[in-house]
Amino acid sequence: MKKLSSLSVKMTKVSMILLVFVIFIAIAGLTESMVNGQWLGVIVSALVLYGSITLIVKIVKTKNFKTIEDLEGPGSLGEEITD
Repeated sequence: MKKLSSLSVKMTKVSMILLVFVIFIAIAGLTESMVNGQWLGVIVSALVLYGSITLIVKIVKTKNFKTIEDLEGPGSLGEEITD
């Protein structure tokens, strides 16, 4: 189970990095649409930007980026609870 929890932490970090790239692309699209006067592009870019930031905040609040040592207690991913 250590491999699974380690993979989960790595995938969370990878998704955070990808979301940061999405934010940069949304900012670029937002500014380009504003310059060209395309209001539909402005609205779509703003919604993508808002959704990406909201998703990053949700991931940070739920995951808390625990280390593998923190996950190895009873009832965690690394060990089953037996009654």
